[in-house]
Parts: sequence; C-alpha cells; structure tokens
Amino acid sequence: MLRRAGSATARIGAGAAARAFAERAAGLKGRREKLVAGLNEALTRAGLTGRFSAAGLWEVFEPLQEASFAALATEASPTVRALLQQSGGYVAYATDPALVGQFAHGGALAESASTLRVGADQRGPASLAGRYAAACGAGGMTPLSLGAAEQLAALRALMEEEDALVLRDARIGLSPEPALRRAAARAARQLAGVAGVERAIDHFERSRDAESAAALTDYLAARRAGRWIAASSAPALGQLVTRAGVEQEEAQTRVVAGMTAAAAAPQPAPAPSPPEKPKGFLRRLFGG
Repeated sequence: MLRRAGSATARIGAGAAARAFAERAAGLKGRREKLVAGLNEALTRAGLTGRFSAAGLWEVFEPLQEASFAALATEASPTVRALLQQSGGYVAYATDPALVGQFAHGGALAESASTLRVGADQRGPASLAGRYAAACGAGGMTPLSLGAAEQLAALRALMEEEDALVLRDARIGLSPEPALRRAAARAARQLAGVAGVERAIDHFERSRDAESAAALTDYLAARRAGRWIAASSAPALGQLVTRAGVEQEEAQTRVVAGMTAAAAAPQPAPAPSPPEKPKGFLRRLFGG
C-alpha cells in the first residue's frame, strides 16, 4: 500500500509539473506571437513585404535581431527602405547586421545608391567602412590597410560628408585624414566634368606639354576603367585642369586684345586723286 501510495503521489507530482510546464509554454508562445505580430505591424508601416514567423524555434539572439531590424526599417528614409526591400530585407540584415544597420541610417552615399549590395566587397576581410562603400556602389573607395581609428574616420566620412559623392563620381579614393580628404574633394570638383578634362588634355597637347597631357590622359583612362585614384594624387591633377583653364583664358584675352588694337588703329589717309586735265586741252590736242 505504501508503494502504491508513493506511486500515486509521484504521478500526481509529475502531472502537476507537466501542467505547470504546459502553462509556461503556452504563456511564452502567446508572448512570442504578440511580439511577432507587433514586429510585422512595424514592417507593414515601413512598406516592407517580408514577415517574421512565430513558428519554429528561435536562436538565442533572434528576437533581438528581428526587433532591431524592425526599428531600423521604421526609422529609415523612404529611399533607404526601398533599397532594403530590394535587397531582401531581413535576409540582408541577417547576413551583415552591422553593414545594413549603418546603411539604414542613411547619408548622402546611401541615399544616392541604386541598390544595396551586401557582400559586394570581394577584396577579403574588408572593414565596415569598405563594406559600406561597396554596398553603396563604391567598392574599393577606401584603402584596405586601415587601423581601427582610421576605419572609424573613413566610415564617418562616407556616412556624413557630402564630399563622399564628389569623390565617388571622380573615382578619387577616400582618405581617413581630414586635410587630405578636403584637398582631394576640391580636386574632384575640378575633375568632375570629363569634357573639361578632355579640353585640358587638348590644350596641353597643342601647347606641347606632353607630361601634363599624359597625366590627365592616364587619369581619364583609369576612371573609365573603374579604377580608383589615390587621394594624394588628386590635388596635382586638379591643378592641371585649373592651369589649363587659366592659360586658355589668357590666350583668348590676348587674341581679343589684338583684335581690339587692330580695330582701333588709325586708318591711312586715302591717296589724292590725280588732277583732272582741262577738257579744252584735249580738244586742242586732237583737233576737237
């Protein structure tokens, strides 16, 4: 009897434990479903079509990661949200959370990107700055060998400075050093127009300055091939374009001055007409 009583007590205890476990599981399931519903509502407001699922098992940090993505998508600009949607949304975020998180914060480079390219930098273990540039369509814009402080400076420049657009369009690499970056950006504005660079090349060729013409020709060839020019080389190239413009203007000024001087010079007086012979003389001479 004692054994049967002990067995019954054990069964009652096991049943109570099972009921308690089931109640806790049901409570956790309900809270999970409520959380997922709230996250999906946030994605709907952000205009993203992907949805989280309450089924299956979560990884340890998966709830936090899903909540972080929903918050980023909600706070992002419409342009960035559209790029997130095109790139796969949460799948892209799960692939590289740090990169997509920075991209979602926007910035001139991100806002001007045609697509979000996660995993676009294939140069090896790239820094976050390098991955960010590649995701914005400017892969290779940042140097590979950067220290931790330089990586942070480069990332801030890519995200916060309008000069990043000018450098990208002129294919001038980004320097983590502020002074050099500003000088390179000034040069990039001088080099921005391909037609202006071509006029400078033509000027130097006509002026028989083969070295200057070759430097700009090499730059254009590299730019058209998609290669990046070191930031340290950009100021000298920009100065060549400026010099060509000044020399062309001076030449035009000399031509105009010469034409003006020629127009203002006094005209020589007309030669005097020969004296008219008296008609009576001719009649006498020919017997008229």
